[in-house]
Amino acid sequence: MFEITPAASERIRDFMAARQSSPIRIHVAPSLTDGPSLAMTFDSASGSDAVYEVDGVTFLVDRKLLDDIGPIRIDCDAIGLRFSSHLTTEDGGCGCGCGGH
Repeated sequence: MFEITPAASERIRDFMAARQSSPIRIHVAPSLTDGPSLAMTFDSASGSDAVYEVDGVTFLVDRKLLDDIGPIRIDCDAIGLRFSSHLTTEDGGCGCGCGGH
């Protein structure tokens, strides 16, 4: 239900090396033009979280979110981290009122 590619794990570890170690929460964040998307923030665990340890970094994902959007995959390319999941807007469009065009 939760996967991080080696490239993404390396990028996150490099980022975390200069910071205090804290769990990273994967959550849904609003966007003005693209509809909701997955994002990361530092947080502490709650009782409703699934907790994943990957290469020394702790990731938190609310179990209901996992149930709602299915597997989460984090990858990395030349631009940065990329999330894959089944997260969609209610109408299947981009969330900006453009009808998905």
